[in-house]
Amino acid sequence: MDEVEQYIAYLVDEGGLIFAGMDENGEAVYHHDISILEQIAPEYLQEHLADVENALIDLYKKGLVDIVIDDDGTVKYQVAGVEDDFKLKYQ
Repeated sequence: MDEVEQYIAYLVDEGGLIFAGMDENGEAVYHHDISILEQIAPEYLQEHLADVENALIDLYKKGLVDIVIDDDGTVKYQVAGVEDDFKLKYQ
């Protein structure tokens, strides 16, 4: 088992990553438990959230998602032209 596989196994064992299935290429897909990752792997979590945000911004540049910031600072990423698909809250 290489270093990356060991780290993933650690995150799974600690509950920070939860196996969600396989993608079309046979790669494992994981659900991220943010509250656990904040405690056991904050650096990984920050990198992951930055990657997600960059992917969403790329989709925004392509016109596929809208970005809306509410008065309370909630950042919403939604499919272009569709209300309230999902939101990520940054404090």
